[in-house]
Amino acid sequence: MLNTNQTAMHVLATTHLQCWRNEGSAFLDRILTVDESWMQSFDPHMKQRNAEWVSRMQPRKESARSSPGALEVMHVMLVS
Repeated sequence: MLNTNQTAMHVLATTHLQCWRNEGSAFLDRILTVDESWMQSFDPHMKQRNAEWVSRMQPRKESARSSPGALEVMHVMLVS
């Protein structure tokens, strides 16, 4: 037995298949595909600063960001 969400998806898929059968490729030309991804930033200066040798007596250098991946950016791609 299908739940409410599965039934709605089944009806939507059936409607799309009927439109494709009636209109052919003209229906497919109207479909828009969206892909989104979260990507972490990479700061080569941060990596270089963390790789520097310092003695135990010297304080570590402070940086604006505590970790290289602290900033995340969403990339969205639209394809028709």
